[in-house]
This record gives sequence, structure tokens and C-alpha cells, in this order.
Amino acid sequence: MSPPPLAYAHNGGVLSLAERWRLVLDAVGTRLALLRSQPGTAAVVADWDARALADLAPPTGPAVAAVHALAAQAQPDWLIAHALRTYAWAAALARSGGLAFDRELLFAACLLHDVGLVPAGAEPAEQCFALRGARYAQATLPPVGWTAARAHAVSQAIALHLDVRVAVAQGAEAHLLHAGAGVDVLGLRWPEIAVPVREHVLMQYPRVGFKRALCDCLRPEIRRNPHTRIGVYGRWLGMLAAIRNAPFDE
Repeated sequence: MSPPPLAYAHNGGVLSLAERWRLVLDAVGTRLALLRSQPGTAAVVADWDARALADLAPPTGPAVAAVHALAAQAQPDWLIAHALRTYAWAAALARSGGLAFDRELLFAACLLHDVGLVPAGAEPAEQCFALRGARYAQATLPPVGWTAARAHAVSQAIALHLDVRVAVAQGAEAHLLHAGAGVDVLGLRWPEIAVPVREHVLMQYPRVGFKRALCDCLRPEIRRNPHTRIGVYGRWLGMLAAIRNAPFDE
């Protein structure tokens, strides 16, 4: 049986006017609900010891080494550090929520989820950068030893990560990539991250210049593709300001 097509492959990630309005309303409603439901920082139980913190480290093995080499060749250091933080935040949220996941799949999706923002994944320029990144993963993972099915799972998670919500039913790894990236880019669910985890991850993978570098990548993407998800977030919902106002120094 053939896998389902990549999300947004039918339209290159370009949304109709009705789809753009639905995205805006969904994003606003979801954000308000999240603000109402988030616990205060003091409510987080810091049950993280050294052994638990070690569980946030990337997985090991030939498949992981292959995807890490791909990512390192294609992306600058600041984007790799973002990917590693995204994985760590996602793993922390999975542990807190008792959610099982495939560590290799999640790691690959985290490492490659923004490759559509760099020259290696820049074409076709008129399509959504998440879809470009998904296709990059789909094309480059099988030649380095990943099965087509596992490469597709990684690619689907990347294609979905810009959605307002990604349900666990769409794949635990897709759900966790979305959640981890939301923490690192916008500070979403930040109060759910225990303080020892915050300190550990930010020490391991510093955010040096991250906000400015990401905004510099997203700005032309928003301008060039105003009818994609990132274009709607940037033009209608103040995405760049939200990045700058995220609860991090960098």
C-alpha cells in the first residue's frame, strides 16, 4: 500500500482565501485556549534528576549519524542548535505527558524541519518552506539507509509542523515536532518545561543570535509566499514580533 501524500502537496502549501481565514481564526482561538490552560511556572513539578536529563540527549546509531551528517552539510550551526533544542523540548514534553515515540524518527524530523529555509531546500521558491523541507527529507533519507516508509513519516511530520495543531493521531513524532518547535520559537508551553530541563537544554545548545537569524530567514519567505501558512502567520498574526517577544534572551 502506498503511503498517503504529503500534507499540502496538492497545492504547494498555497492556501485559498477561505483556508487563510480559517487558519487565522483557528490560530487565535487556539492561542487563547492555551493561555487559559497553561499552568503557572510554580505548578511544574521538577522531578528531573541527572538520569532523566540524560534521556533528552539525541539517540545514537547509524541512521541517526546519517541524518545528522545530512543536516550539518545543509544548515548553519544556529539552525542545527535550534533543531537539537526542539528535540530536547519535545522529548521533555513526551516524558511529562507519558507519550511514547520513535526517537530516531523524531530526531530526524527535528534536524530537518527547517531545511526549507536554507539553499539546500529553497526550491521551488513559490511553495511552502515546510513542504520543501519535507520533500528534501523524502529525497535524501533513503540514499543514506532510511526505508522509504520511515523517510515518509519524517517528511510528513515536517510538512505538518507549521499547522496550528498537530494531533497525536497524526503521528506521535509529528505532534512532538510541532510541540518542541513551538517551545523554541514562540515559548508555547514554556511553563510546562521544568526549570532543570530549561537550564540543561539552554546550556547544552545555546540560543546565540537565534531570534534575529530566524527572523532574517522568515522575512523574505513571508514576503515571497504570503498565502502559505508562514505568510499568514507573518502578515496577519505578527509572527516575527511573537518570535522577538518569546521568553528567551536570544
